[in-house]
Amino acid sequence: MVVSRQSLVRFALFVALVAAIMVYLQLYHGDFLARYLQGDRDWAETERVVAPVTESTAGEESPPAPSPEGPDFFVDFRLERERVRSQQIEYLREVMENQKVDEQTRQQAALRWLAITDNMGKEVDAENLIRAKGFADALVILKDNSATVIVRARELTPIEVARIADIVIRGCGIPAENITVQAKPE
Repeated sequence: MVVSRQSLVRFALFVALVAAIMVYLQLYHGDFLARYLQGDRDWAETERVVAPVTESTAGEESPPAPSPEGPDFFVDFRLERERVRSQQIEYLREVMENQKVDEQTRQQAALRWLAITDNMGKEVDAENLIRAKGFADALVILKDNSATVIVRARELTPIEVARIADIVIRGCGIPAENITVQAKPE
């Protein structure tokens, strides 16, 4: 299997994002890491319901459903998204490494793994570019050939929506008619 340099860079960005989340949790949630490593998974204040990853759902990317009333919607959403994707990637890795699985299925798993990591990199890039435009925070969710962008703002002007959509069009290759931009007040 040949992995392109761009995929490696995006994977490195993903690892950096996970590390940044861990640092955030350690700084703002104290002993999170120690409790997590000891097996205490009930550290969150809000309960989230996410369907387990099965063979039929492992390759699908559906946006997770974090608590809309949580302490920080954007942080909660990113954590849940990374958790679900980590499960998907782990399942795909197991399929790719399983010698009992036929070669075509392993290749499909590898292609799906690359697609997920590629989308992860595009989402992070687009979120950073949106923040660079002066918005407090943003989430970009890519699925199939569409994008949903949630921006931390009370409201968005048509010009701001156009700027945000332009970032997604250029960075993610999504057509304008398949982009949804919405504001999420603080």
